[in-house]
Amino acid sequence: MIKRNQNYDQLKDQIDYIKNHILDCKSPSVAASYQNVYRMLVNTYYICTGKIYQDNNINKNRYASYAGLEKNKTLLSRYEQNYLENKSFHQEMFSASLENLSEIWNSYFESDAYLKLYASHQKHFDERKGEDIDILHQYFLEKDKTLLEILKDLQKQNAIYAFPDTVYLPKRALAILNSVENKASIFIPKNTGCDTSYLASIVHELGHVLDFYDLVQRQSNKISGTYFTKSIFAEVLSTEYQMDFYDFLINNNYHEIEARRERALTYNSYLDSLEDASLYACLPDEYYSLVKNNTFTRKELISLIDPEYEGLEDIEDMIASNFNESLEYSYSILLHPIFSNDKKIKDQFMTIRHNYFDKEVMTSIALTPENVAEKAIEKAHTYFKT
Repeated sequence: MIKRNQNYDQLKDQIDYIKNHILDCKSPSVAASYQNVYRMLVNTYYICTGKIYQDNNINKNRYASYAGLEKNKTLLSRYEQNYLENKSFHQEMFSASLENLSEIWNSYFESDAYLKLYASHQKHFDERKGEDIDILHQYFLEKDKTLLEILKDLQKQNAIYAFPDTVYLPKRALAILNSVENKASIFIPKNTGCDTSYLASIVHELGHVLDFYDLVQRQSNKISGTYFTKSIFAEVLSTEYQMDFYDFLINNNYHEIEARRERALTYNSYLDSLEDASLYACLPDEYYSLVKNNTFTRKELISLIDPEYEGLEDIEDMIASNFNESLEYSYSILLHPIFSNDKKIKDQFMTIRHNYFDKEVMTSIALTPENVAEKAIEKAHTYFKT
């Protein structure tokens, strides 16, 4: 069984460290990074304990407060400009795959093969016998031994925390990446059935931690401090490990039906994000700031794109994904197939990935819309045979 720490004092220690060193900030970017991590830790501590643990003095230092706020405004402006400068490339990337992926999924969704996934009861791994640890160790040894070392290190540091039973979260696990001290923590439910979804969520969050450590080594704390809150690529590596974990379970006959079901549900949610990202990419530039910070339905987005669209009344009035998340999960569903099959391209990507999107860099390592679509469609056919 994976031991879950229910003592959150280490989070307080990290909060205190930032509070005591915020005056050491020598640049606006460092000040912004400190403040982002501070807010993240304070919010997580409150979620886990119901207690507010913060010091308003952190905002009273004129340099740190002013520089951090101004830096955040500048960053937002730069990310907006970066997206708009590359919008046509995003459109090409999404349109090259979306129609084919949707057809493959819809065909599978209507098949007997999909219905059979829901005919069996959900099975659980036996945590008392250590089946959860055994399965994770086997997968990490096969896929990436670094993940196993990270899991062991987090266990030694008591940095795997339990979410209280009273906490409702939209996802089953969470990673906190502290770029100030280069520390990582993951949070999983206190009491839960140890099913396929639970283990896959742990793999996903450990993928974030590996991505974080690798980014710090290859690049800089300045980049890693904002990468996981700003970059389009923030979910790519963790998604690759999660989807490959489902394949590992299926290939080794570990709760195969459940693994196929969770893989299908995960894929469908990411495909929804791709559809939403495609809509966002078609919007006129002047709507960017509006949609980025507000919630819209797909019908509303289409009406902004084309006010005279004739079939508007027939479109399902469902809420579109958050703008940033739609981009992150779209590139996850598109890039993870090519990374799973081409280690060279993945290694090149790990070297060049950055907070900002650069289409020239993407195409320089063969991540063109055509190449990405080919592998994404090939992978979807493999997943969803009818």
